[in-house]
Amino acid sequence: MGPNLGQLLQERLADHPNVGHIRGIGFLWGIELVADKTTLKPFARSQKITEAVWQSIFNRKVIVYKSIGLAGIDGDALLVAPPFIITMEEMELAVDAIRAGADEMLPAA
Repeated sequence: MGPNLGQLLQERLADHPNVGHIRGIGFLWGIELVADKTTLKPFARSQKITEAVWQSIFNRKVIVYKSIGLAGIDGDALLVAPPFIITMEEMELAVDAIRAGADEMLPAA
């Protein structure tokens, strides 16, 4: 199931204008959130991007982990680590919630 999670994240998030890298293995994946996809320039910490996107995802009844400070003080990411008993349908719902949270809270490119 881990490769399925990685594939879903890549398919549904890689084209987002504020997603830099998506990396991981098994059931532990990171989604880097960036202000500029080309240069990978991070958002300023003062914008609290991780927190805003996390709240939007949480409101959709999906829990991910917040990660900040990837570029010194600045830098935002979400960590995805579902339970080992997750089904493919639940995995798709979770990834769709992550995409919806990113679309809702991140500035349009």
